[in-house]
Amino acid sequence: MHNENTEIILIDPITAFGVATTAFKGIKALVNAGREVEDVTSQIGKWFGAVADYQHAASEKKKSNERGIKKFLAPQSVEQEALDYVMNKKKLAEMEKELKDMLTWGNYPAGIYEEMIQARRRIKREREQEVHRRERAKRELITYSIYGTILAVMLGILWWLTGLLIEMWPKS
Repeated sequence: MHNENTEIILIDPITAFGVATTAFKGIKALVNAGREVEDVTSQIGKWFGAVADYQHAASEKKKSNERGIKKFLAPQSVEQEALDYVMNKKKLAEMEKELKDMLTWGNYPAGIYEEMIQARRRIKREREQEVHRRERAKRELITYSIYGTILAVMLGILWWLTGLLIEMWPKS
């Protein structure tokens, strides 16, 4: 999950899927009650956030399994984990299709779902670009810090050697 400070809070896939399911039920309740799109958007945001958290958590879990950490953290069989992942993925796809249908055929402005998806893609792309920019800046900072340290050490050695030469120089 992400909070206002964009800190990443680690969440397990089961919890993220539960949050997505709860958020989706909230969306359906609001739509069925005839609420305006403005009233539904925060719930839709929670749902998309939970879906993103689920995908991230599932990806992290897969990475930990590849590193052999699974043995210690999850007693679940590989087959059960794979089945859960596939079923949850299908359920999330069904929820998204139903959400699209609700927004497309409901009493909402035409094209709102498509606009939302385009905005979502744009925001995701911008966030990824920001992450890449920060990673590049971090690498450059480390590189320049190493170069600066090497230069400072070399200047220190040069200063020390100059001092030695001046002391050893014959005095007239």
